Amino acid sequence: KARAICYVWAAREPVGSMYRSPYLEQVATIVVQSGNQGAGRWASVERDLMADYRAFFGELPERVSAVALMVDTDNTRSRTRAYFDDVLLEFWTSGMRR
Repeated sequence: KARAICYVWAAREPVGSMYRSPYLEQVATIVVQSGNQGAGRWASVERDLMADYRAFFGELPERVSAVALMVDTDNTRSRTRAYFDDVLLEFWTSGMRR
């Protein structure tokens, strides 16, 4: 069963909000930044993927099969520009199910 976590910079939802995608029930959305404060500046985000996955889905993932970085403004009908740099992913298999 494919599941995903989508970390977002939301327009209005408070940081820390966690909700199911309105489009796909197997997608968790977690707000890591909100509003215009901080726009135009670099932001650093650190997350514990395993803890977030467990908090939303109630179990650990069997495996991590993909990571995507993207920008999406279609729901706000606006335009934006984003840059990504120094992306570091660290995984420890001891926390995953066998």
